[in-house]
Amino acid sequence: MNDTLESLFNTGYMPHGHCYLWKPDILWLNVISDSMIAFAYFSIPVILYYFVKKRPELEFKGIFILFSAFILLCGLTHVVSIFVIWHGAYGVHGLFKLATAIVSCITAYKLFSIIPDALKIPTPSAMKEVLELAHKEKLERLTAESHLSVQEAIKESENTLRSIFNSLPIGLHMFDLKGDELFFAGYNKAAVKILGEAHTKHVGETIEAAFPDVAGKEIVDTYKNIAVNGGEWKDETVHYDDSEASGVYRVQSFQSKQNSAIVLFDDVTQAHKQELAIKQKDSFINAAFNAAITAVYIFDLQNKRIEYLNQTFSEQTGYTLDDFQDANTDSLLSLVHPDHLSDLKTFLSNIINEHKDINHEHIEFQMRHLNGDYVWCLAKYLILERDAEGNASKLMGSFLNIDSQKAMQFKLVKLKNDAEQANETKTNFLANVSHEVRTPMNAILGLISLTLKMDLGDKQREHLERMEVSSKALLQILNDILDFSKLEAGKFSISNKTFELQKLLDMATGIHSLVAKDKGLFLNTRISSTLHTHYVGDQLRINQVLNNLIGNAVKFTTEGGVTLNVSSHFEDGIEYVCFEVRDTGLGIASKDIDKLFDSFHQVDNSSMRSYGGTGLGLAISQSLCALMAGEISVESELGKGSIFTVCLPLQPTKPQDVRDDEPNRNHQQIIQSLSGNHILLVEDNETNKIVAEEMLAMLGISSVHAKNGEEAIVAFQNERFDLILMDLQMPILDGYSAASTILEMAQENDRDIPILAMSAAVLDSAQDKVKNAGMLDHISKPIDIEILHGKLSTYLSWKSDAQLTSATHSMGRLNQKGIDAEQSTFTQKLQHFDIDAALGRMAGNFILFKQLLASFLHDHKESIKNLEAAVEAHDFELTQSIAHTIKGAAGTVGASAVQREAFKVETAVEKAQPFEIKALTNELAIALQEIERILDDSAEATDSNMRPLLAEMPAHEKERYIEMLLDTLRSGAFLSELDLEEQFPYIQTCLNDDQFKSLKEHIRYLEYDKATKLLNKAIGNL
Repeated sequence: MNDTLESLFNTGYMPHGHCYLWKPDILWLNVISDSMIAFAYFSIPVILYYFVKKRPELEFKGIFILFSAFILLCGLTHVVSIFVIWHGAYGVHGLFKLATAIVSCITAYKLFSIIPDALKIPTPSAMKEVLELAHKEKLERLTAESHLSVQEAIKESENTLRSIFNSLPIGLHMFDLKGDELFFAGYNKAAVKILGEAHTKHVGETIEAAFPDVAGKEIVDTYKNIAVNGGEWKDETVHYDDSEASGVYRVQSFQSKQNSAIVLFDDVTQAHKQELAIKQKDSFINAAFNAAITAVYIFDLQNKRIEYLNQTFSEQTGYTLDDFQDANTDSLLSLVHPDHLSDLKTFLSNIINEHKDINHEHIEFQMRHLNGDYVWCLAKYLILERDAEGNASKLMGSFLNIDSQKAMQFKLVKLKNDAEQANETKTNFLANVSHEVRTPMNAILGLISLTLKMDLGDKQREHLERMEVSSKALLQILNDILDFSKLEAGKFSISNKTFELQKLLDMATGIHSLVAKDKGLFLNTRISSTLHTHYVGDQLRINQVLNNLIGNAVKFTTEGGVTLNVSSHFEDGIEYVCFEVRDTGLGIASKDIDKLFDSFHQVDNSSMRSYGGTGLGLAISQSLCALMAGEISVESELGKGSIFTVCLPLQPTKPQDVRDDEPNRNHQQIIQSLSGNHILLVEDNETNKIVAEEMLAMLGISSVHAKNGEEAIVAFQNERFDLILMDLQMPILDGYSAASTILEMAQENDRDIPILAMSAAVLDSAQDKVKNAGMLDHISKPIDIEILHGKLSTYLSWKSDAQLTSATHSMGRLNQKGIDAEQSTFTQKLQHFDIDAALGRMAGNFILFKQLLASFLHDHKESIKNLEAAVEAHDFELTQSIAHTIKGAAGTVGASAVQREAFKVETAVEKAQPFEIKALTNELAIALQEIERILDDSAEATDSNMRPLLAEMPAHEKERYIEMLLDTLRSGAFLSELDLEEQFPYIQTCLNDDQFKSLKEHIRYLEYDKATKLLNKAIGNL
């Protein structure tokens, strides 16, 4: 068995290729042939298998499988035949052939066994007949089934439609057209619910019978037309009037099938009413918006467009809604004036971003009209709608055309500016008038005051006192005008301070006592015992009111007199002090009382006008009372006198609360305390300069004069001063600028210098400029010496008793016999001087007069040289200017001859007389030389007059004067050579000529240490 198997699978036999003698052509011919046969044998079974697989109904499937196996094995046999050409595996080859033979036999057997059955298969023609018969039977069966299915489908469709119709929420009617009549064919449940059960009974009847309200109406023809021709029709508002189902219906009709129409309807009666109400409301709102005087528009913020604007908007801007159809945000904002665009954007952004639907703010801006002009708008905005997230979605804006209001506003602004300009012009005018009037008034009142301090005869004193009263009356008129201007401008202020009531009343009545006495009138004061001694209030303004009332009472009373009654009462816990001024004068008619407090008003009759006045006093008094929260009233009867009552709320206080501006010292102590101070006096008016210098000299204060701001700055740089009195309106450089410059220099050099303004400028504007310039206070002209004392006491340091050694003080301590002797000798030589007038201007102070005369000579020696040079150069304008200056200065010191010669030179220049100018200039120089000679002789006379007196003076008395001077030098107080002229004789007796000359130089150049050493040496020589 093993041998057989080994033989079968043995490949060692001679390959089949030897049979072909390995000829390639025969060899490859067989290989290719066998390969192609094998490929075909392998393909056929696959095709047969695919066919059988796709035709599952085929019979005899086994035959197809056997055929496939047989063909497949045949193919394998050919593949092995190719293999044995090179390998002698004939046993394997034989096995494949055996398998093929077996399958072939089985296939033959199967074919033979199925031949009877195969013969029974119909022929094609028989098959055709059978198929046709089967198709016919099937068609008949399908037709029957289809008919049955259609009937069922129709029935089911009808049921479905019926269900749909009944489930509709709206009513449905079906109508069939038969002939020319339209019959009611059906309805749904909703129709019953809408129209009621009763109308269902009319099914089968004509539409006119079923629904009488539509009979004869166009709607019936519409339904018929739809039933025949198809189409669709609808109406939102069909009115149906039936006893059971009247109302408004929304109706739609369409063709369901030929000659049939379906009508859908819904009761919209309530919706129609609501819609009508909404339309009416919209119409009302639209009419209201269109009737409004403001333009209204609604802006859709999400779609960036205007969706509504009213008629007023179009009227005011020229634009309609169509103009904004394609407009966006930027194009809308482009209508806003560029100057206002940024503000409007910010305003709208704030409204949109804030979570407030109502905004109470307005904004003004300009918007461009359709014609290109800009119109002013006053606009307001609010959020009309917000989206689900709370963001603003619609904005409503409204605005009013305010062109006319703006024009009026601009006009009012212009009028206001014009009024302010006019008021400023008036203020400047009043300031200038005040300055121009007060400047000479200062000289008049100042010189009167100084003269009254001299020894005068009774008649002269009486005349001067009347001049003083008249001058002060004139000053009061000026003050009334200025006060009225301040009140008118609202620049008047009240300053409440503690004051003594009795002192106030003395001040108020004192000034009028002389006038009342002259007229033979009494002037009494009665004070209630319930009043306190001290109150808090504006003493100055109360005094001003009382002065006016008492002055008027004295002025208009010819017999009897005036009584000032002072009492008090309480209202709501507040004490009111009442001042009642009662007179027995002319009285006032009742018709004039109401006009009494009007500005510029006086009682209108000739007897009243003869008393003069501005007509402002009572108006000002009433305004002042109102400012002090009080009131003024009047009772009067013509021919029986008047009663003026002023009631003011005043707070009582204790006497210790009083703070007097003056320290508690007597007048002499004040003078002694101020002595030794050194002041820079800046004044351009010569007369006012002399008055001020005399007043300062009376206080023992030395002064240096500067006639403008520029000279003041130079003086401040060269000397040390304790205080500066600064005029304001001066040539070259005014006082404001000079004060600012001096204070800056003082700060840079760590110097402290108080500056007080001293001017006739008293308006608030000038006072403000004084403060802004850094000046501490203001002394108004005319200068009141008491006020001057008070101000200087406030801002100058008090001197101790050891310091009361200034030149002026020492001069007062000189032996009066020596001064009188010198004055007698000196005045005898002044034959061409108005000595009385000069000394009168200086309060009889001979030493001051002599100093001013020496100063005049020193200043104008150089002027003579300049004058002669100007004459030689034919500069007559300069010649006239120098002569004018010498003339004014000469008049001040009483040098009549010099003044006369200077006037001649000035006149010669005016008359263009060049030949006389030179000769007159020489005469002027001779007159000045005469003064110089007199002063030189005076020095010798002084020495001769003083020598006997000095010989009589004990050494300890001389030492006391020198010690006082030493104390002054040690304190650092300023001393000039002229100030010490009268003290030098005491010192000269203790020093030789060289030492005395050195002492004067040391004092001149402020070398006080060296001067002290020499004075100590002088004491040692006693």
